[in-house]
Amino acid sequence: MLKQPVHISEFPLTVAPTPPETPKRHRSRLRRIFDAVVEGRQRKAEQDVRHLIGRSDGHLCDEIERRITEHLMRNSSGI
Repeated sequence: MLKQPVHISEFPLTVAPTPPETPKRHRSRLRRIFDAVVEGRQRKAEQDVRHLIGRSDGHLCDEIERRITEHLMRNSSGI
């Protein structure tokens, strides 16, 4: 639990950076499509989190953390 509000600038822009791609192996078409879908979902989740934190004047507190968790859980179902 957070004791004090934390400003959004203290967090990195991406939650999980993608590992560097190895040029030796050729990725299948299906793998490239899957990776694009996953990356798109990651960008959308980050955008949603930035929006929710931005609505709280850039501060992350317990209430905003709860809203973010609820929002991500509600929108995480289904491909």
